[in-house]
Amino acid sequence: MKKETIIIEPFTRIEGHLRVEIGLKKAQVSSARLSGMMWRGLELILKGKTPKEATTIVQRICGVCPVAHAIASSRAVESAYGWAIPPLAQKVRNILTAVSTIHDHLVHFYFMSLPDWINPKEIKKANLEKALYLGLDFYNTSKENLSEELKNYMHYFDKLERTPFFRGPHKEHPALKASPEEGLLLVCHSLKALQVQRLVNKLINIFGGSSPHVLSITPGGVKIKFEGRGVSFLDQEMFSLAEHLLKEVEFYLLDYYLKDALFLGRIYPEWFHIGSGPKNYPLFPEFPKASLLDTEILPGGIILEDKVIKIITGVDYSLQTDLWEDISHSWFADTNDARDPTPCGEVLPPSFAGERYNYVLAPRYSH
Repeated sequence: MKKETIIIEPFTRIEGHLRVEIGLKKAQVSSARLSGMMWRGLELILKGKTPKEATTIVQRICGVCPVAHAIASSRAVESAYGWAIPPLAQKVRNILTAVSTIHDHLVHFYFMSLPDWINPKEIKKANLEKALYLGLDFYNTSKENLSEELKNYMHYFDKLERTPFFRGPHKEHPALKASPEEGLLLVCHSLKALQVQRLVNKLINIFGGSSPHVLSITPGGVKIKFEGRGVSFLDQEMFSLAEHLLKEVEFYLLDYYLKDALFLGRIYPEWFHIGSGPKNYPLFPEFPKASLLDTEILPGGIILEDKVIKIITGVDYSLQTDLWEDISHSWFADTNDARDPTPCGEVLPPSFAGERYNYVLAPRYSH
């Protein structure tokens, strides 16, 4: 039987450029290649730059998670010089990490993932009365509030129908099980998520100085004044505003986002067991109480075959050798083995020799 190949390029709604190539034989997957198609060359760009410049440059790796890159870059410099940042600076970094994580989750769930679980073109067929009682059965809201939300949404539907979210090539598929009413509730909440994203961006601006790429994070601490006025300052008024915004965001997360995730899971329970992958994950500790050597609020660990084999708190130097990246299928220059030597200070130029198909490196754990 002739082998069939399915190619999806570009693979959309992700951060980056991905090509998917799947080989089929007798209606079964016989091969699969996921190819990161863009070489960024950030290591080469950073050569010759100052540590402060590095913190600004690496944020351009991603428009969704720049805070994580800024903090990782600053920590690398602090580790090299043996610096310990002030406890108050660590608290600001923790707040920025937390609110940017909230932002990332909202973007992923409502705008990158949700379109694959519903058919927006079917929403117009939704029965408002049925959607109302379905929502009242699951969400903590009043009949009056939910009725108003649904009516407002349907009032603007004609305008929303012209947006890319609704204009895509949506097709009927047997795996697409969400009813028009279920889709209506979820998309209605995604519009509220846009407003919550705006609040989260305000929080990032307060503690980061700008959004999405922050200005306050720097090697040695944060560039923030805690009294007086300046480019980046925090006084009681700003803290009060931040507290108010956080309460609004918390309300949405508990009353909508978490319940939307459970609501979607109830519609598609079988997907908890489909495509789970090898179940191997490195989880890094985060939110240090004062410094990286302290116990983190969120500990990390190593999960292999769905089992926790190691708990990580503070700095664990064994990870420098136990955790590595495989480049055997990546477009980088040949080395003596599959290990990426970049952590040792060497920057690999691109190479297209051999059976390579990828710019992405594969994380591995050896112990």
